[in-house]
Amino acid sequence: MKGKPLHQGFKGVVWSIIGDHEYFSNTLGLPHWSSHYPCWECDAENFTPCTFGKGYKDICLEKQKFRVYTHEECLVDPWSDHALFKLPGTSSCMVRGDPLHILFCKGIYGHVMGGIMHYLCYYEGPGVRTAKKPSERLAVLFSQVQVHYTQQECKNRLTNLRLSMICDPAKPWAKHPVLDCKGGESRHLLPALTPVLQSVFAGTTERCEAEMLNAATSLEKLVKLWDDIGVCPTPAQYEQTLSLGGSFLKSYAWLNAWSLEKDRMSFHVVAKHHTPSASTQSCSGVSRGRIM
Repeated sequence: MKGKPLHQGFKGVVWSIIGDHEYFSNTLGLPHWSSHYPCWECDAENFTPCTFGKGYKDICLEKQKFRVYTHEECLVDPWSDHALFKLPGTSSCMVRGDPLHILFCKGIYGHVMGGIMHYLCYYEGPGVRTAKKPSERLAVLFSQVQVHYTQQECKNRLTNLRLSMICDPAKPWAKHPVLDCKGGESRHLLPALTPVLQSVFAGTTERCEAEMLNAATSLEKLVKLWDDIGVCPTPAQYEQTLSLGGSFLKSYAWLNAWSLEKDRMSFHVVAKHHTPSASTQSCSGVSRGRIM
């Protein structure tokens, strides 16, 4: 049926291909996030030692030197032999990760909030007995979150927050903490959590706490900006996007390094961080500019 009309009088155009990383890698046959060259959008590297500025998990914008592949390059040399990329004019440049998976559904939001909540529950550090039960600390935090849920008239709420949703309570330092909840719950939790953090970290002298607060507030403002703008941002909105995105990534990169130094296993850098950072750094204008 190749090349034959789908319907009399109608035509279809592939505009974008949206999904999560598992779908892109396992179904579409695009590079896996754990491979040496994991990105079909640019020439990022994932091995040691990486070329400076090409490291897949280096999310500091000022260090990045990724080269984004053009649509024409991908047509000539496709990343995958999937049937989708054999359609005339269709290339991997049309593959776009969607915000639901990158941010909300086990994405960047989960790593940010999971890392911060884990710190608030276990701020004494690994191997140290907590002065108060972590579950009790989490309950106090969540009670304050619910106050802001009400003030913000939020209807899509996280109804219950348990320690097991962040880590294994029996082995809290064994894996990177990630908040596990539904995408909609995650999306609306951060605006209610941020004012709580502003109160908790008010007047702090700990840099790690200041960076956590900046990461959370920058990310919240960034998503709020996207909610308010149209399909295409103005040049001013685009510059604000880069500023907020860069501020978040800089704080998160610092927290990742701090966590490794303190053996805290928090603020893990994953494939979903590369999607905003690489595309932000490499775009040449508003028409190509995107954080996701």
